[in-house]
This record gives sequence, C-alpha cells and structure tokens, in this order.
Amino acid sequence: MADGLWAYRLGQVMFDLALLIAGALLLFVGIRRRRTYDRWVRNDDSRFASEPARDLAADDDEFDPRLRDDYDPDDDEDLGPRQPRTPGKGTVLIVIGVLVLLLGTKQVITGLIPPRIPQAEGGVVVGQCITAQTYDQGHMNSEPVDCDQSDATMELASDGDATASCPDGKRAGTTYPALTNAGRTQCFVLNLRENQCYVLARTATVVTCTNPAANVRVTRRIDGTSAAKGCSAQARVMAYPEPQRVYCLVAP
Repeated sequence: MADGLWAYRLGQVMFDLALLIAGALLLFVGIRRRRTYDRWVRNDDSRFASEPARDLAADDDEFDPRLRDDYDPDDDEDLGPRQPRTPGKGTVLIVIGVLVLLLGTKQVITGLIPPRIPQAEGGVVVGQCITAQTYDQGHMNSEPVDCDQSDATMELASDGDATASCPDGKRAGTTYPALTNAGRTQCFVLNLRENQCYVLARTATVVTCTNPAANVRVTRRIDGTSAAKGCSAQARVMAYPEPQRVYCLVAP
C-alpha cells in the first residue's frame, strides 16, 4: 500500500509540474503576441503620421477603388499587396496562462501541506482493541471492543499520518501489524493472554490448545518493559517498544 501511495504522489507531482509548464508557455506566447501587436500599432501610427494628407475626392485618378463599398477584389488584381493582417493581442493566451499557473501553484501548495488525518466517528483510538477478523477487513474506522475479551487480540499502538512509522521506527518490516490509506497509518500490538493458544500469523486468532491450527501458546506476558528477559530458553520472545510489552511463546 505504501508503494501505491508513493506512485500516486509521484503522478500528482508530475501533473502539477505539467500545469506550471503549460501555464508559463501560454503566458510567454501571449506576452510575445501582445508585444508584437503593440509594435505593429506604433509602426502603423508612425506611418500614417509621416504620410501627407490627401484629398482623394480631388483627384479621381488617384482614388483607390478598394475604398468603395461595392469593391470586388476579383475586378482588379493589380492593385498591389493588401495591408498585413493585424496581429492578435494575445489577451486570451495571457488570461489562460495566468489561470493555469494559478491552478498549478495551488496544486503544488496543496501537495506540500501534510494530509489531514481523517477522524472517523466511532473509530478505534490508541489503547483500544479490535478483533483479528475486524483487522483483516482493513477498515480504519472500526468500532472497538473490550480489550478484556479473549478475541480482542489487536490493540492500537499508534495512529499517524500517511507517512508515519510504527513505534519501532519502521514502516516496511515492522513488527507491528499495520493498516494504511492515503491519510492514515495505524499500527497494532498483539493483545494476548497467558496460557492461551493462538493461530499466530500477522494477526492472532484465539483457539483451543487442542486445535490442530494452533501454533503458539503464551507462557508469559510482561508489561512495562521491552527487554527480552524473563522467558525460558525454549521460548520464542516477542517484544514491543510501545506500549512496552514482552511475550514468551512456545508450541502448544
């Protein structure tokens, strides 16, 4: 799930950069067109200012037929080149470029703000427990159960943002079973009882010790320490730094 989150964020960054580049290009082209238009207007004004005033009506020979309302360009092909087309002002490109730049900037700023951790009503909080079956469903707003229940084997140890590590300082390879989504990381510690047997994998499901699926029995639970001490030589030690807890596990 972490790989998918980073892939999503990388794609978002690429999209934001594309918006900024597109906005900058549109703005650049629009400004260039505006400058070209301004130069054309200045040159046109200078040209008209330098030409002497003429009374076209006073000299029929010099009258330009292209000025008549009924002029048809097909009637005369020798009147010389037409005036160059007025260049566009570039206003539309400038406006679109500014809007795209603003949108891209907003996206970048939004991406720099850490995502708010969704707080679902009724969700489990640190110190509360859920069952292994609830954990396997992957819901992060599950209703807690009494930690004294025999099947309440998953206790929430930490609740952080999407990039948070578990209490052992790890995300990958952590000893804490963890649930993650785009905004949260929940790390759980096992809540096991002494002399009880479990099917232990990533989670722990309580079973009778005669059940063929049982693979561990808890011989001792030590709270308040994470030191791997107090277990027999034959026991497998499972220790958690937060909350500080040690389990001594043997075969059923």
